[in-house]
Amino acid sequence: MKGLIVKIGIIHYSLNPCGGGERLCLTTMEALKKEGCQIKLATVEKTDWNKVRRMLGKEVKPDEEIILLPFDLRAFAIYQRLLSYFLAYRFSRECDLTLNTHGDI
Repeated sequence: MKGLIVKIGIIHYSLNPCGGGERLCLTTMEALKKEGCQIKLATVEKTDWNKVRRMLGKEVKPDEEIILLPFDLRAFAIYQRLLSYFLAYRFSRECDLTLNTHGDI
């Protein structure tokens, strides 16, 4: 892939819980960036990068972060997931390849 700019979309519900799935997402971004890929991350809430760095010890940021839901629908979780699905589909059309490192979207 060296020399060819590939836009990779990564969808992850939220990096803020700082668990194993979030470590997977960061490691995936890290590996793809090393190969010269442009990373576009889609989440449903803004990432607290200071917390992620503190908790997971990684400083890997995407080239662009898209917040799929810029408003809070926590009281209507089923609708939040459904809306996230449609927004993620639209997001995926902007990328050469889309990876889902969370599974819910």
